[in-house]
Amino acid sequence: MAESIQTARTGRAALPGAPAGAKNGNAAGRKLGKLARRPGSVTLLSTRPRIGQLAAVIRQLSSLIDAGIPITEALDIAGREMKHPMLREALSDMRADIHQGASLEQAIGKHPRVFPRVVRQLVKVAETGGALDDVLEMLAGYLEDEQDLNEQVRTAFAYPAIIGIIAALTVTALVVFVVPIFQNVFEKMGLTLPLSTRALIFMASFLRHYWWALGGAMVAAVVGLRQFKNSDTGARLWDTLVLHLPLVGRLSRTVAISRWVRACQVLISSGLPVDAAFAASADAAANTVIADAIRGVCEGLHRGRDLATPLRESGEFPSVVVEMVRVGEESGALDTLLGKCGDYCDRDVRHMTKRIVVTLEPLMMLFVGGVIAFVAMSMYLPYFSLLSSIK
Repeated sequence: MAESIQTARTGRAALPGAPAGAKNGNAAGRKLGKLARRPGSVTLLSTRPRIGQLAAVIRQLSSLIDAGIPITEALDIAGREMKHPMLREALSDMRADIHQGASLEQAIGKHPRVFPRVVRQLVKVAETGGALDDVLEMLAGYLEDEQDLNEQVRTAFAYPAIIGIIAALTVTALVVFVVPIFQNVFEKMGLTLPLSTRALIFMASFLRHYWWALGGAMVAAVVGLRQFKNSDTGARLWDTLVLHLPLVGRLSRTVAISRWVRACQVLISSGLPVDAAFAASADAAANTVIADAIRGVCEGLHRGRDLATPLRESGEFPSVVVEMVRVGEESGALDTLLGKCGDYCDRDVRHMTKRIVVTLEPLMMLFVGGVIAFVAMSMYLPYFSLLSSIK
């Protein structure tokens, strides 16, 4: 049991009944590696796991390791219960790598699409300090907070999105099925159609005959936008645009800062130096503009500057965040002040999402009503013209 606990703390494991590095252990590890990396792996076709799934796995690993179970057995148990294919195969690969003598941090580093950088950095710190279960528990809490933040934003925009989808389907049904009926009547009566009616009839005809082209164009636009956002230049341009959009710009900025301060707090609390914590947590913001500003702080630290001044000079952080970082640095309680900063940002996100929903709801209703009114007026304008000519 003592060996198992030590194995769990260090993140290294030997096969049961064999010394570390024994031939049978290496052979078993190679066999596991071949099985985990077999051709046709579903990992290539799978989507990335959600943050909630990562949090559940990491909390489970923390509990198993705290109970004295070796890390390889803990990974095996978690993998058997995992339904997500990419995460399940990642756990299997990690178990094989550890059997071959790799550390847990090295095994996690081979799966950057599954585990964020903050996870790999925290595991590295935990293996050095010998408190893997405690750090994994802290990491699980961070990921759960991240999941709550994402759910909060998604829930706030779910209702306007549903209204928009229903409105689009309603207008499409009117244009495709109702407008042709009026078109046949207009042709039989030989009426002169106004511009709005002709435009609506053209739109209905295009949707009926070239719906496949429109669908293909929309798919191509989505794929092209995703490719553009995945490039360095595209990601920077997109993130800059999002931060300056009305209504959602400030929300996007606050969400990014909240993600960063939470990640940075966990890293500093685990014992990582401030400059390394800032560098490792920059990507947690999920916004290249904010991440670049944080990396600028790291460069300033290496030149002997403080933390607050580069944050203020970047112009990307609210004064409240800058002051909390300054006070935390001066008092030596930066992790505590970052936690308070995260709480402040989370409250701000809740208030902003409520205001945005309250603002968007009447605007969307007005837009939908305007579109339906345009369709109705375009269809009845020829009749009004006919009645005017009869008088």
